[in-house]
Amino acid sequence: MKHGTMKTGARKMAWMGAVIALLFLVQGISMGAVLEATPDHVDFGTVAEGDPVVAVSEIVNTGDTPVEITNVRTT
Repeated sequence: MKHGTMKTGARKMAWMGAVIALLFLVQGISMGAVLEATPDHVDFGTVAEGDPVVAVSEIVNTGDTPVEITNVRTT
């Protein structure tokens, strides 16, 4: 076996090992909780004080872990 061939083989093995390790790491990565709202904002314009307003929005957890909402406030 030639010396250059062994270097090339070792490089290929190292490269394949790195790719396999990366694949295992990617599989273990968690997105966590990802909330997406539709629509993502609501503009009520000008509202007279005392007039009721209603907005409906769908919020979906598209992540891979559960979400617990424990405190809701308006701004």
